[in-house]
Amino acid sequence: LVYATGTACIATRGGSMRAFSAYFGALFLSGPLALVLLPHSLPTFGLRGVYEAYAAIIVAGIGLVVQYPTRATPDPASPDVPLLVANPDALRTVWLLSTSVFLNFVFNGGIWILAERFGMALGGADATSLGSLLSLSMLLGLIGTGLAGVLNDRAGFRVPILASNIAMMLSVAVLTFWHAIAGLFVAMTILNVAVTVLT
Repeated sequence: LVYATGTACIATRGGSMRAFSAYFGALFLSGPLALVLLPHSLPTFGLRGVYEAYAAIIVAGIGLVVQYPTRATPDPASPDVPLLVANPDALRTVWLLSTSVFLNFVFNGGIWILAERFGMALGGADATSLGSLLSLSMLLGLIGTGLAGVLNDRAGFRVPILASNIAMMLSVAVLTFWHAIAGLFVAMTILNVAVTVLT
């Protein structure tokens, strides 16, 4: 909920492309940290201890929420935001885009969630080393965040979105045909970079 609120606030301000790419990229900084720490934390603190630590971090983060604007203030130079409500064509486009993003996340999220299972099925690596490998692939996803920030809206939207979807299909092809830990790493890195550019 907090993350969605931040996204909405960024979307209603000027220069939102770079701001949003940095905001979304933050997940690719915190995620790798969790992937490295969790395999070591579970044996020591147990599942309950990990969840309690997670809850404490969330509570500590409440202090940051008060920094959010109390309401969205559209950029006066961008009249598109209020016009969306009155424009049925624009509204259909928003619904189509939202549905596309949702379905995309369902499927690429499924691959990400099962990545460790894929790695364990390949053999030759334990959960801890796989966690480190997936952590590195997620960290490399920041390449996509940087690329999106540099591109901003210079290339328009269609080319980066199309290229990202093609890259995601490539990552699935790598997973399908390259049955090795190296293949998993390459596939997950491609997927993470593509997801950040697409989003």
